[in-house]
Amino acid sequence: MLVISGIAAILGVINVSIGNASGFCPWFWWMGIFTWDDALIIGVFLFLATGVAALKRDAVLTILIYSFYGVLRTGIEALYNLNAQFSPITRPWEANLPSVAAYFHLKLVELFVVAQVFYTVLCVALAMVFISSLKRYLRR
Repeated sequence: MLVISGIAAILGVINVSIGNASGFCPWFWWMGIFTWDDALIIGVFLFLATGVAALKRDAVLTILIYSFYGVLRTGIEALYNLNAQFSPITRPWEANLPSVAAYFHLKLVELFVVAQVFYTVLCVALAMVFISSLKRYLRR
């Protein structure tokens, strides 16, 4: 994870510096990185967080760090998709979404609703993991 997040950060720096900040970042979506400006910020954060977790060699702290990140990122994505449901603006990184929606036989707004519900459920599940690991970490 340290190497992957470091690569994401470096590629984020390169793409942002050449003016491709809003360009779609296809390789790191599973980390919550969807555009190159995400790669710049999140890649550095995950690189540092992974470094701290590796140095501490503490499983509970590692789960705590990643679940905190997960709650934050999925919460942001849930809010983004909630906003996108009611926004008439199509952002540059949303250019391919109409074809994705059509593939699933959905309207674009329905795709945003599905994504918003998915991220909300994921956020709640990760919040439970975060709270559980925080309690466990503080009991020490």
